[in-house]
Amino acid sequence: MKKFPRLFLSLPCRAVALCIGGFLFLSFSLPVQAREEIRKGDIVVVPLQGEVSPPMFLFLRRVQKAAETAGASAIIFEMNTYGGRLDSAEEITNLLNHATIPTFTFINTNAGSAGALIALATRYIYMAPVSAIGAAAPIQSNGEDLGITARDKTISYWSALIRGSANRNGHNPDVGEAFMNKRRK
Repeated sequence: MKKFPRLFLSLPCRAVALCIGGFLFLSFSLPVQAREEIRKGDIVVVPLQGEVSPPMFLFLRRVQKAAETAGASAIIFEMNTYGGRLDSAEEITNLLNHATIPTFTFINTNAGSAGALIALATRYIYMAPVSAIGAAAPIQSNGEDLGITARDKTISYWSALIRGSANRNGHNPDVGEAFMNKRRK
């Protein structure tokens, strides 16, 4: 059986094959009409694209609650983001760290900045062959670097959150922290 690309965590091949195979089947099969209703046992595929923002958090919270309430088997986040707001990333990270069903991130193209932090909050991370993750150093909304004090405070807080999230989900906390702290070696 072909091994799938992995980041941080091993998973039995059969489970991977079923989840990724199901995802690929849904992605490449004939167009199917989406339904509003989530049924027990469904695997919910959620696009996570564009800027990480408050509306994205509200959307993900609604989908996660509906999936958990309906008894879905798992949630797969199909990610393509260059990042966005840290406050929204924090809310999404906390939401995912409290999920009661298995969570997967499939990085279809990009998981930059806040996207990398969100991916670490899911249990399993898979990447397309030509995709990227990382570059989560905090900056101001105008793209400028933070001042020294603000930078140190932000990195201290986020390092703790990232390490805890990575440990909880079986990922390497050093790699997660390196996404944010360019001075970490």
